[in-house]
Amino acid sequence: MSKSLVKRLKTSIFGIGMTASIVIGTIMLLWRDIINNINYISKFGSIELGGMFLENFDFAVSHSTFSIFAPILAALPSAIMFCEDYNSGYIRNILVRKKKKEYIKETLICSTVSGGLAIFIPMFILMLYCLITGELNVQGASQFDTLLSGTIFDNIQYIWNGLFVAIVFLILAFLFGAVWSNFSLMVSSIKPNRYVSLVAPFSIYYFLHLIFYRMGDLVIFSPLTMLLPTVFFLPNMFYPFIYQIVILVGASVVFSILAKRRLKDV
Repeated sequence: MSKSLVKRLKTSIFGIGMTASIVIGTIMLLWRDIINNINYISKFGSIELGGMFLENFDFAVSHSTFSIFAPILAALPSAIMFCEDYNSGYIRNILVRKKKKEYIKETLICSTVSGGLAIFIPMFILMLYCLITGELNVQGASQFDTLLSGTIFDNIQYIWNGLFVAIVFLILAFLFGAVWSNFSLMVSSIKPNRYVSLVAPFSIYYFLHLIFYRMGDLVIFSPLTMLLPTVFFLPNMFYPFIYQIVILVGASVVFSILAKRRLKDV
């Protein structure tokens, strides 16, 4: 790993954009539950914590605005990096020291890692909270179906008392962040404007959800359901991985091609 890549990764991961994404994302996911608990304690003096932690996690994500604004949070840490380098002219200094191909590769790596972490970390914090305040998913503990019953996670929801599914959720969260960070990066290579790079992917993301949500069987292509795919209409557990990997690879390839063209005259 080159020194320049390490430096750029540190800038992306420990920068103000990442801090903003983590703080805002965590608040989005936890504020409702924490306020409800505070109100309950103020009225009754104590609170009974419980419920299967995976159900609590699913409920918290599904009833928050996090899944709606997640593409913006994913893009904040480093998706506008190309815009800033290009528009400021700093890209000329960078390309004196390294080849264009190497610069593009490093930019993609920074975007993938930081974008993934921007979504993974708030989801991980929520998962820890649910583990602390809830109960492990023990088969037979409840006579009723769980929120995961009938979904692609139905047959595996009790493996390691739910911890296996928790790991899958967190991997999908990282992948989701990487996808939309690189999608924003791709947009920045088309129109190197930081505001367009942040807003356009969010607009496309939400527009596609609204369209596919109203088209019957095509709802499986809604990108919004990929963050936490606990819905009943997905074909299998591999689908959200394949869906997002295809977009991730496609966005990365398009960015590489368009960035090379844009840097021809630099």
